[in-house]
Amino acid sequence: MKIYVISLISDDLRRENLRKCFPLMYCHFNFINAVNKTQIYSFIEPKNIRQTKVQISNVEIACALSHGLIYKKMISENLESCIVFEDDVLGCDQDIHRLVDIYTRLPKSSILLAGGMDGMKSRKYLYGKAVFPNVYRIDPAYYKFLVRACCYVVPKSIAEKILNIQKNSLIRADEWGEFLKNEKNVYFSPIFHHPLDLAPSHIEFARRQELNGFFKRLLREGLFFTFYKVVDRYVLKKIAKLKGLDSIFK
Repeated sequence: MKIYVISLISDDLRRENLRKCFPLMYCHFNFINAVNKTQIYSFIEPKNIRQTKVQISNVEIACALSHGLIYKKMISENLESCIVFEDDVLGCDQDIHRLVDIYTRLPKSSILLAGGMDGMKSRKYLYGKAVFPNVYRIDPAYYKFLVRACCYVVPKSIAEKILNIQKNSLIRADEWGEFLKNEKNVYFSPIFHHPLDLAPSHIEFARRQELNGFFKRLLREGLFFTFYKVVDRYVLKKIAKLKGLDSIFK
């Protein structure tokens, strides 16, 4: 299975870290030079960027466009599926073999999100059904709690779907709740990891500039929407128990 890695051409240190983490598989990595935040408007017009409660940063726009480059490439090469990594992913050679083995046992046109939710608050709301040891089919009601796009296997059908969404209304690369609507074969396995130290992360640095925390979210989103999200998460946790779903992160 082809492995694409998104990396800024200037990020020599990250590529060297990848070489150390994946000494045997590194030679199979196909690097996609990431879109730089200063180049975004040569790829997309401002009117085609979706306005949301939390404004998408230029770094996040560049990230979404970079993932789009991979989707276009796999479609042009007629690949049925491919592995997508961002260059700060943490893992080892054996993890890649495990990822491929798991994916070959899943239904056709499945998407497998392979971890990277380290340190994210939304992970405690992620529920699904175990299909193999440490591999879960995510219940559709919980897709919106899937975050980050640093490691996943995507089929061509979903790549095409994401490209169509992003073409005229671009959103963040990890808006899985939006991209995976009406998809039934969505799987998660915490194989790979994302650094807990977010200081070197281009995207996380940009996200830290946004308003965070309960009262800041209240100011940003308004009382009703913030209250709705709190209640919604509480109810979904109760529903998960009634459905007999497994909590991915205990």
